[in-house]
Amino acid sequence: MPVVSAESAARPTLVVLDDDPTVARFVGRVAEAQGFDIVAHTCAAAFARDDRVAGASLLLLDLDLGHTDGVRVLRDLASSASTVPVAVMSGSDDRLVGIVEQIGRSYGLRMAPRLPKPMRPKQIRNVLAHARAACDRPAGCLSTYEELHRALISGEIVLHYQPKIDLRTGMLAGCEALARWMHPERGMISPGEFIPIAEQTGLIVPLTRVVLDVAARQAAEWRAAGWQARVAVNVPADMLTDLELPDRIRALLARYGLPGEALSIEVTESEAARDLLNAMDVLARLRLMGLGLSVDDFGTGHSSLVKLRDLPFDEVKIDRSFTARIEEDPHTRALTRATIQLGHSLGMRVVAEGVETQAASDWLKRSGCDVGQGYLYGRPVAPAAFDWKGGRIPAASPDAPVSTRPAA
Repeated sequence: MPVVSAESAARPTLVVLDDDPTVARFVGRVAEAQGFDIVAHTCAAAFARDDRVAGASLLLLDLDLGHTDGVRVLRDLASSASTVPVAVMSGSDDRLVGIVEQIGRSYGLRMAPRLPKPMRPKQIRNVLAHARAACDRPAGCLSTYEELHRALISGEIVLHYQPKIDLRTGMLAGCEALARWMHPERGMISPGEFIPIAEQTGLIVPLTRVVLDVAARQAAEWRAAGWQARVAVNVPADMLTDLELPDRIRALLARYGLPGEALSIEVTESEAARDLLNAMDVLARLRLMGLGLSVDDFGTGHSSLVKLRDLPFDEVKIDRSFTARIEEDPHTRALTRATIQLGHSLGMRVVAEGVETQAASDWLKRSGCDVGQGYLYGRPVAPAAFDWKGGRIPAASPDAPVSTRPAA
């Protein structure tokens, strides 16, 4: 079985870590037919010493390695700041595998689609296609600090806005600002492509400042036209430790003549606990200014109850991974209902992300969820296409998947 070399560096590389060598041989035959070079290891210690792993296009990781386990390997990868996508291989139940994948994401790793055991060639090819898509991007695109830095300076970063719907009234309750890169050659680029570049190059903070400025300017235009709703912006953990952030936002509000209530800051739950003291300082000052504070992706991080107790959030957003399973999983419904009740008991508004079916929307409304956000109500669109004047969003967008099966 060939391994990567200087001559074959242009070919994508698949790394397999599994204590059963027959798995590597089986996967290897399928991967070679797809144009991949193979690096196979049965021992985690030898895997950790292999310099070829850092440049791989994909790592297939067995969870039960005999001498150790895949969770330990994920932790070691995170400590080395690995950027290699990881696909978990396991015959364990879906819930356990899902928990392990969430651990990987919480560590900041890039998790690719999983491979069940026993696996079929078609399943392997699907996972390889995920890695191949990343390798087949045009040469040089999104690859340099200079290109993204230029985009920030030249105004290539634009915002699209996704509606938030009051589930009790069906009326438009606000929107979330989502960054897009209008590349002069490639056209519109999604955040999934350039946000990792910003995080890896240290440009995530200046990028967020650009987003805050554009969102504030748009909020001022809408308010001048008669719409008073809040515009939400995602802010990374690196900015929560910046004690000057409240003063910068105060100056931003003054520049556009906005009250604090015009903006809401969304903070991903897994990020909210870093440097808790500084985060408490910054978030408390923002709340005193009138800004909304939302803990995003709730249920996917660690020490959630501690964050809700100690940090001054006024909104909690249920992660889309819960919303997507409301119709089929009674455990997910129980946890979602408990989150809604918890949020309300703490005086917080509860928002459900990723709502894509009418059945899920109806269940959330019956369960007391305050606000819904997702493709059912509308996709993120440019400001010119964001129709706020009617005040009411249709029950479903024409291109949204709609289920007629009621959630239990």
